[in-house]
Amino acid sequence: MAQRIVQGATGFLDAYQKNHPELSGEKLINSFLDLVGNGVKKGFSEAQSILKELKVFDGKIADNYHKTFDLVQKGFEAFRRQQLGLPPLENQETTAYEKSVGTEATDK
Repeated sequence: MAQRIVQGATGFLDAYQKNHPELSGEKLINSFLDLVGNGVKKGFSEAQSILKELKVFDGKIADNYHKTFDLVQKGFEAFRRQQLGLPPLENQETTAYEKSVGTEATDK
């Protein structure tokens, strides 16, 4: 699930870049990730509210929610580092994003 969220959100980078030709490098990536990251956070927040209203946001559902949110955040950071040619963070679990792109995420 986290992998699909990260890939879906980051898949809009080319379109964002075309709409913001004044941005490049780190400013482009940070601006883009601020936009998609805020959208994803809003979606997670809304999902949490719905689950709480249904009185099912506990136990395994809450654990999976938090784990997925954390993996998405790590995936965004892995994407940022890969786009900027930075090495992956040490001592960090391989994210779904890094697994999905293979060594591309760690070679730069």
